[in-house]
Amino acid sequence: MKYTGKDGKQHVPSVIHRALFGSVERFLSMLIEHFNGDFSLWFIPVQFAVVPINPTHNNYCEKIVNDLKKRGLRVEADYSENNMRAKIKFFEIQKIPYILVIGDKDITQNGFSVRSRTHGNLGMMDINTLEKHIRDELEMGVPQYIQ
Repeated sequence: MKYTGKDGKQHVPSVIHRALFGSVERFLSMLIEHFNGDFSLWFIPVQFAVVPINPTHNNYCEKIVNDLKKRGLRVEADYSENNMRAKIKFFEIQKIPYILVIGDKDITQNGFSVRSRTHGNLGMMDINTLEKHIRDELEMGVPQYIQ
């Protein structure tokens, strides 16, 4: 490709292209596609979902959500009027790694039932047991420059 400049001579054009955000967006879209949105616990935007079985459990769920957030974890809760199965299905479709289901029995035992995306039902846990359970998963795969 050539063009004629003001001096009447033929010149080869040069183009400088800079797309900082475009390249980041393309990288993220390829990453999402490669992993099919199924990210590791340390990388996924929402790590835990809290599901109250009915509205009477909402106060306890808020306490659990706040405690998890204080520990630096990323949490969402569904306080809607939907039934428990619909709430769980919604979070499973979003590929949330852990879903914490809370009912009467969980409140009396000061814990919650844990459902893992990869390992299924893990049973009843309290917050400290959950933290010990996920510690290795959180640290696994985290590059040293991120820690």
